[in-house]
Amino acid sequence: MPHHDRRRNVAIQKYFNEGYSYKNILRLLQRLGIVISMRKLKRILFSLGLARRKPNCSLAHVCDTLMTEIQGSGSLLGYRCMHQKLRVIHNIQISRNNVMNLQKAIDPIGVAERRARKLKRRRYITPGPNYLWHLDGYDKLKRYGICIHGCIDGYSRKLIWLEAASTNNCPAVVAGFFLNQVKSLKGTALNVRADRGTENSNIAGIQRLFRSNDNDFQAIEKSFRFGRSTSNQVNS
Repeated sequence: MPHHDRRRNVAIQKYFNEGYSYKNILRLLQRLGIVISMRKLKRILFSLGLARRKPNCSLAHVCDTLMTEIQGSGSLLGYRCMHQKLRVIHNIQISRNNVMNLQKAIDPIGVAERRARKLKRRRYITPGPNYLWHLDGYDKLKRYGICIHGCIDGYSRKLIWLEAASTNNCPAVVAGFFLNQVKSLKGTALNVRADRGTENSNIAGIQRLFRSNDNDFQAIEKSFRFGRSTSNQVNS
């Protein structure tokens, strides 16, 4: 198969698995400089064994995957998001209605709670104090010249710091909050977690430097974790 055909087929399979309609797949292909007809697209999809309504795995496999997802982060997903995740992450071709019916059968309590908007938060477990610090900023008062930045210990929920300043986007300012507490407590946490904002770049480097001589499996690079602020415990 010529290289340009392989490139085209990889793109088609990617867009198909991401749930795009046939018309949108054609538009996306045009952006890549690939122009084909709808008829040609359908022939390629058929040759790749891709079909919208044709299941590509057994019902038992779908149920096992659903149960695994429901026991983890998927417990918060409705059938639309779960359908998308099954397609994109697990490459499972299944209709939305079937996902909805399977969720009702496998997780009736979760479905009822989502319908009533009573979602259960996932359990948060950490081994002990100063194992993991969570830090984040709060910008809702920024237009009044007040920027808030805070940090808590994940185990005890002890407030490590809560500071107000004219900015919480400056790496030097935020790093100052961190260093003041490290000096006061005479040590740092095993791990620190924050989002990927530029204001956290200095803290990441300092934390990894502090842990550079340690030998545990979470030392150096792993001692600072980046993650979404919406999942941070400081927002609890």
